[in-house]
Amino acid sequence: VFYAQFLMVAPVLLAGWLLFRSNRCLPSGGRAVAFCAASSGLSVALSRNPHFSFEAALYLWGALAWTWWLAHCLRDRTATDERFRATARLAGLALAAPMLSSLWHWSPMIAPAMAAAGSVREIIAAFGSARNPHPFGHWNYTGGYALIVLPWFVSLVVAERGRWRAGWVVAALLCPLLIFSSASRGAVLGALVELAAALGIAWLTGRISRRSGFWLLAGGATIAVFLALTNARLRLLLADPSALQYPSLGDVQRLAMLQGGWLLGLQRPWVGHGSGMVPFVYPEVRAQLLGGVETSYQLHNAYVHQWATTGVLGL
Repeated sequence: VFYAQFLMVAPVLLAGWLLFRSNRCLPSGGRAVAFCAASSGLSVALSRNPHFSFEAALYLWGALAWTWWLAHCLRDRTATDERFRATARLAGLALAAPMLSSLWHWSPMIAPAMAAAGSVREIIAAFGSARNPHPFGHWNYTGGYALIVLPWFVSLVVAERGRWRAGWVVAALLCPLLIFSSASRGAVLGALVELAAALGIAWLTGRISRRSGFWLLAGGATIAVFLALTNARLRLLLADPSALQYPSLGDVQRLAMLQGGWLLGLQRPWVGHGSGMVPFVYPEVRAQLLGGVETSYQLHNAYVHQWATTGVLGL
C-alpha cells in the first residue's frame, strides 16, 4: 500500500519539476487545477481524520497533476516527441492491464454456461449469465472504467502506426466487451453520451469530416444498441416501462444515498468532510433516511459525493 501511495505522488512531483524547469507562470488551466487541489487539501486539513483523508486525496492529486502535465505537453505540441510517445504508450499499457485482468477473471464465471450452451442464442445468453465486478469490486466500476480508458485508446489509435495501432485498436474494441460484461445500465448510457460528445467536439474543431463523422456515429450507435439489447436489465426496462413505477432495492438504496449525501453536505457545506470520509460519517445521518444501506463508500452521485467530501469550494 505504501508503494502504491508513493506512485500517486509521482505525477505531482513530475508536474512540479516541469513547472520549475519551464520557468514560467502557471497558465489559467494550471491555476484551475491548482485551485481544485488546494480546495481538496483544505478539506483534508479540516477533516476529522486528516491522516486517512490525506491518503485518500493522493489519488485525486495524482490524477489532477497527470491531467495538467498531459495538457501542458499537448499545448506545447510535444505530442509528436518520441519521449512523449513512449510515455503515452506506457500509460496505455498501464490502463490496459486492469481491463485484461477484469476479462481474465470474468471468463471462468461464464465458462460453465458457455460449455452448456447448445445454440447461438444460448451462447449470447451465457455471456450475460454473470456480471463482472473485477478488478474493482463492483459492476458499475467495471463499466465506468471502460468509459474512462476508451478515449485514451482511441487517441492512441489515431496517433500510432503499424503494430502499435493494431494493438490499440484491439484495446479499444475490448472496452465495449467490458461494458457488456458489467451489465451496467449507466455504462451503456454513458457510452452513448461519450460518443455524442466526442463526435460533437471533433466536428466543431474541424478534426473530422461529416462523412467520417456519420460512419463513426452509425458504428458507435450500432455497438451501443447491441449493448442495450444484450443487457437483460435494460431490455426488461424497454420491454416493460411500467417497472419504473415500482422502485427496486437498488433504487431505494440510491435515493437514500442521495438524501444522505445532501444531509452530509449541509453539515459542512463549504469545505466538506474530507476525501474518503463518507463511510465514516454516513452512519451519523443513517437514522434520518428511509431504507438503504448502513454505510456507503461512495454516494452513487458524483456531484453530491464531491460536495459532501470537498464542499462548495471543491465542487
